[in-house]
Amino acid sequence: MTYQSPATEIPPSHADLRREMRADVCIESVLGSSMLGKRKVELLDISNLGCRVACSLDVPVGTHIVLTIPTLSPIGAQVRWSRHGGLGLRFATPLHPLVLERIVALNRPH
Repeated sequence: MTYQSPATEIPPSHADLRREMRADVCIESVLGSSMLGKRKVELLDISNLGCRVACSLDVPVGTHIVLTIPTLSPIGAQVRWSRHGGLGLRFATPLHPLVLERIVALNRPH
């Protein structure tokens, strides 16, 4: 399992189409599914509805995955887009505002 961080090469997705603003973060996380197994990814931004991760995987849109962020329970999500070394995920259940606030406060990029 090789982890590469192409974060600087991934263009942001279409922010104007989002319902919620995303906060920039930099969190090593794990993406898993029955098709992919478990893979390390870098969480780049997050909102209560979804997130963007950097990874070198080519995952089909619509794939159901589980995202594990350190210190949190696994979060179910669906791949909404896959391009340029990154994935856009929509959470199956929105994050509670306090959980999102904690993630952002503890994991701002340096």
